Order: sequence, then C-alpha cells, then structure tokens
Amino acid sequence: MVKVRGFTLVELMVTVTVMSVILLAAVPLTMGWSSSARQLETANLLKQGVSRAKATALRNPGGVGLESPAAALCLSNDTLSLVRQDKAGTFSCSPSNSSYSIWSAKVPEGVAVQVGGADFQCLAMDNRGLAVNQSGCATAAANSITVSTGGQDAIEVPII
Repeated sequence: MVKVRGFTLVELMVTVTVMSVILLAAVPLTMGWSSSARQLETANLLKQGVSRAKATALRNPGGVGLESPAAALCLSNDTLSLVRQDKAGTFSCSPSNSSYSIWSAKVPEGVAVQVGGADFQCLAMDNRGLAVNQSGCATAAANSITVSTGGQDAIEVPII
C-alpha cells in the first residue's frame, strides 16, 4: 500500500488564514516603526545642523558684526542646509546662495518641522552662537524646534 503525503485543502486554507491575520497585525506596527524612524532621523539631523550652525557662527568665517547673522540653518524643499554669511552680503537662505553652503542633508518625507506652530524655514545665529531675529526665520525667543509625524509624540530639538 502506497501512502500519499501532502497537505489537504483544509490545512492549506487554515495556514493561509493564519498568515493573513499575522500580516494584518504586522502592517500597522511596521508603519508606526517606519514613521518613528523618519521622525528620529529628522530630529538627529536638526541637532547636528544646530550644532554645526553654532560652531560656524562662533568661528565667524565671514567676519560679520555683532547681532548680524554669521550662519544660518535653512530648510527648503526637504533639504536642510547650513549657510555661512559674509560681512558684505545680505542674509539669504536661497539656493542661489549655494556658494556659501557648508553642509546639507536630505530630510525624510512626511515629517513636519515647526517652530512655535509655524513651519520651520531657517535659524540664524550671530557670532556669539545665539539665535538672532531675521525675517522668515525662527525667532530668537524660540527655545526649540518641534519635529512631528503621524501619530507619534512630537520631539523637541533644543536651539540653545
């Protein structure tokens, strides 16, 4: 007598059903993990950018005067960039000012970066490494930059 080995249709259906339930439970967890990873990556890029902006402003390579921006951290088109300013030039975070760009990094998509409830555009620092008021930039009174995405709790990145 020959024994036939294999799976019955019922066994295959049960296996497919169990795998489907596991997959349905894993998708939201994976989405939350991915969202959290993008948020943490953005917060770390901002911390690095703020530190670099402070260091550049303290070195003051452009020789700017007191309470004028010596360096700026700019966010434009999902690109975070550090721009040094010079004594003769005017303050600018525009891409046309790329000759003064020192560092840049791509910010992950789907992450909101805000200061005081408004979208973050730039952070200007004087030659003492302190935030200064510039039009379109975070105000000197702001203490942190908020990074948020999806259902995750917001992360505060300190400016000072």
